[in-house]
Amino acid sequence: MTPAQITLDLPDTTTFEEWSDLGRQLCRSARTINWLIGDWLIAGSDRYGERARTEALTIFRSDVERFDPIVKTCRRFPTDRRHAALSFGHHLAVMAVPDDTEAENLLAKAEEGRITAAALKAQVRVIRDLQVPMLPDDDPEDTAMRLIAQAWNRAPRAARESFMELAEEANLGVIDL
Repeated sequence: MTPAQITLDLPDTTTFEEWSDLGRQLCRSARTINWLIGDWLIAGSDRYGERARTEALTIFRSDVERFDPIVKTCRRFPTDRRHAALSFGHHLAVMAVPDDTEAENLLAKAEEGRITAAALKAQVRVIRDLQVPMLPDDDPEDTAMRLIAQAWNRAPRAARESFMELAEEANLGVIDL
């Protein structure tokens, strides 16, 4: 790749309006490129199988780890389920949500509330961490277990490690803080 291929060189005569329009075009391109690549990869895979995958890796000088999330996201969100107002990153963020209806609801809320892809990803992480197996509500021990599991899932790794040390020292007894 030459410097000219990765450089935007605007003429001195470019007006503010032209510059602004170009920025909008670049933004649209950035927001859609992964959708286009993913759809291209799927079409190639469906038509040409492994030959297409090998060619795509050669063309992009990339590895499978880059393409897999793109393809999985494009397959899960076909054209009719994509939120045009949201980025590919928003859709990628909800890939961790197994239920399609819940993922769709999160995307709709992100669109309504103008939530960034990073904030949506954090929201999904919290939701996922709070999901623990449901235990009967009538047993106080089960309720305590649910609360402990939820607190554990929300805690950062360092806090979990510290808690494990305290629990081991207490030898199943009372933990003094």
